[in-house]
Amino acid sequence: MTTARSIILSTVANTLTTVYTNTTGKTSVLKSVNINGIGDPQTLSTSAGADEWLYFGTNMAALIPASFGSSAARGYTVPISVPLSANRLLLIWQPDFMHNLAQNDLHDRATIHTQIVEYTGTKYRAGPIVNVDIQGFMTSYISGASVTLHAKPASGSIEGSSPNFKAIALSATKVACTIRYGSLMQLFRLSIVGNSVELSGLTNLSLTGTFTTTAHHYDIAPVSGSTTQITVIGTDASSWKIRSFDVPDTGAITALGTTFDTTIGHSTYMGVVCRNNKTAVGTLTYYTVACANAATTGSIRLISYDSSTSTFILLGSAVAITATSNWQSIEAECLSADTTSNAVVVTNDSNVTNTIRTYRQTSTAAATNTLVSLGLNTSVTARTISSSFRWGDSRAVFVGDNCLFMIDSAGVGADLISNSTDSSSVVNYRNLWYNFESKPLYTFYDPGTIQIDRTAQYYSRTGMTSVTNSGVRTSTGNYFPWGHEYGNHYDWSEVAGCWMVAQYGKIYAINTDGVILDELSLNNLYPDLSSGTYQYDIRNLIVLPSGRLLMCLAPRTMTEPNYTLRYAHNWNDSQTTGYAISTQPILNPKDLNRASVQTTLSLSAFGCSAHLTSNVDLNGDERAYLLWHNGAASPATQISQYYSTIWQTTTATSFTSAGVGSWNVGYNSPNKLIQDTPATTLYPRGLWRIIGTNTSTLAETRQLRVSAAYDIIVSASSLAPTGFLSLNGSGTPSRYGTTAKRYKNIAVVAAHNPNATPTHVWSSIEGKLNSPYGWYAGQYGTNIQTSNSQYTSLAVTSRGYAVAFNSTSGVSNATSVAYVFDSVQNITPRVTFANTSNGGFYTLKSTSGNVFQIYNAANATNSVVDAVYAVTGNNDIAKFTLALFDGSNTFFIANQSISTSNTTYIRTNDTYLLANNNSVRIASDKSNALSALLTIVEEV
Repeated sequence: MTTARSIILSTVANTLTTVYTNTTGKTSVLKSVNINGIGDPQTLSTSAGADEWLYFGTNMAALIPASFGSSAARGYTVPISVPLSANRLLLIWQPDFMHNLAQNDLHDRATIHTQIVEYTGTKYRAGPIVNVDIQGFMTSYISGASVTLHAKPASGSIEGSSPNFKAIALSATKVACTIRYGSLMQLFRLSIVGNSVELSGLTNLSLTGTFTTTAHHYDIAPVSGSTTQITVIGTDASSWKIRSFDVPDTGAITALGTTFDTTIGHSTYMGVVCRNNKTAVGTLTYYTVACANAATTGSIRLISYDSSTSTFILLGSAVAITATSNWQSIEAECLSADTTSNAVVVTNDSNVTNTIRTYRQTSTAAATNTLVSLGLNTSVTARTISSSFRWGDSRAVFVGDNCLFMIDSAGVGADLISNSTDSSSVVNYRNLWYNFESKPLYTFYDPGTIQIDRTAQYYSRTGMTSVTNSGVRTSTGNYFPWGHEYGNHYDWSEVAGCWMVAQYGKIYAINTDGVILDELSLNNLYPDLSSGTYQYDIRNLIVLPSGRLLMCLAPRTMTEPNYTLRYAHNWNDSQTTGYAISTQPILNPKDLNRASVQTTLSLSAFGCSAHLTSNVDLNGDERAYLLWHNGAASPATQISQYYSTIWQTTTATSFTSAGVGSWNVGYNSPNKLIQDTPATTLYPRGLWRIIGTNTSTLAETRQLRVSAAYDIIVSASSLAPTGFLSLNGSGTPSRYGTTAKRYKNIAVVAAHNPNATPTHVWSSIEGKLNSPYGWYAGQYGTNIQTSNSQYTSLAVTSRGYAVAFNSTSGVSNATSVAYVFDSVQNITPRVTFANTSNGGFYTLKSTSGNVFQIYNAANATNSVVDAVYAVTGNNDIAKFTLALFDGSNTFFIANQSISTSNTTYIRTNDTYLLANNNSVRIASDKSNALSALLTIVEEV
């Protein structure tokens, strides 16, 4: 006997969702499926369920930063990585160019960024970015281009060793930071609430004069069994001293006990401290102190510390260590998993090119100087160790210039640049290590053998067979979204139903939850680059309606250390040919790794500073337009057209640059293209405007302007600085920039312009611009933006978008604003938010073709902003997916597109047998767009 069941879905979810499971114990049959377009007039619906995790981040920060250079350039944009728990880190870095801005980008303020990142087991993800302003207690810090977080203290001897900024997590919700600049030294607290730093917990204590009145090296370490105490070691004019401090969860930071003499003589070279026992022995922590007392000599001492009385005791005698030539590095790390004493000191000097000296410490009675040498695979005279990490309880990782190695709890070392096929480099470079315990990420560089896969990317360690095993180097699955996204390096593929994201030398297909579906290296995509694919990053990337990928390749910028990073957007050495390339259509995420180049366009110097966008012309053909910059002395703005599957005309505009030393020498052009007028018979491409600048002087580089509307190819040269709108406002010329995002028929450009509060938002819907002036707060109501509402972020879908002006205040939770628009109403916002949580950072993201969300966590002042918006209407195209699931495997049986109009429907009469416990799953790539009727026949 059988019985029929009908399952009606008023709306099909935008993720593959189980709608029927056979629980009869017998066989059932899927007889038919009807899919209807809902076809309502355009609606903006709201629901809860947003979150604050981001999956795009930046691909503009240094991947392989230069290790040489002055304090002004060393490690710029490279985060300080602070483990909060096994797979959760707090990143701390200086701002600069990640904000879509031009010139110094707040570099003249003592501002640091903070952001929590996680590895979940299937993906990496990033939380809100919160500024912390340390200007209040470091009054001369970061003045112009003076110093970076990674620079040595001013009177230290070795650049790259023992940097002036250090941080350790005392608990999962509290980080203690120290910073030394000139004669100033501060200890301050960062408090973490939820998934971001909470500014109300920012507290500092001056350590100036505690150890010395000049700026020498120092180090910090936690106290075992305590979540409030740390120890700091430093030197005065006679010897190295150590002292403890109390960093409570709330309230003032205080010094404990007295400054204690280690009896190791003073030196301008480095000194370190690490605990020997992870777990306190009663109230005791045993510390290994290793310090240089001259250019080639030093000592190791064992010291106990009683956290209940804040007292130190010297144990045994100091033992000597030596360097053949001057010290390059002295570092130490704890290897203990319990109360057992286990630590290691590592040193190197400039005369020993491929050897690290290690001194394991296992005693609670006295230090030892028993030497065990670790041979590395490269011979480099300028090797320095900048930092160390506990990788779990039984491994210590040491990382820095030309080095990345591990020591396990038995004292056995391993070079993580595993063999000569990985690296034989003799040039300076800085390795990076992100200490996710389950799957750490790292970088290395070798122009000699050009790496196995010849691609600029992150690597990971996987396959660890024990708590001491280092695993194997893994080249896939390492997409790492952190930092400020600038919006041009990813795009939604309607045909593949996923995001296509560029990061360094890789393209990733990821789903809306940030999980990698497939990936492709630049070397496999375009192996014929004349100077080697390892020298190129993939910058701007868009997906055309056909599924073709278009992108720009930027040469020699953030992946090769011979090219010095300039603090103010300047990479003068990057005057090398870039490329614009296109691929054949990619119709499925799993096809990405088989993509190949279809056509290329050579771009001269500064081609990496570009904006890529597209539209559909009057005949329905897809076109793309690349705005880029050409020439060194006075770069002109160029526009190149992609049409009929090839790159075609390139036309020079009359927009020029102030020349070398300006934004054009870096990545991120503040000039953006936006369509002003839809395609017509007279103008089959439509009319376009440039939002940006014509820069005859550096001052003008900092002023935002809009051109008149012209045919983008025929009369692009008429896009001149005459008859344009000047939106810079009054006052001193200031930094400005633009953020741009697009989704098929919608393009949005948002400006940052401190001289023109409020800022402007331009949107082009189906090729029609909202206004040459754009929309700005206060245009039709009250302006609630402030001077802190500067960092722009966007989320754009097929029928709606959101824009947020996030706070730049690093002192308090300043109010920031966010707005929601749809394609029917893009002159005034549908919804306006004003919130202060997360330092005023809104998480905006698109989660499907017509769904975007806004999130801002609750705090003492504001309730949570948790809004998921779906914008639907007639004549959208939705992709309908139907699948069977047997408990382990998904088998797709339908995947086709349908109009959302209520006059359209699809009916499939194919029948499918469903065994007991088998399920039917269904999805639409657009929410609230389709309804469904399923007919099931069950045996009873």
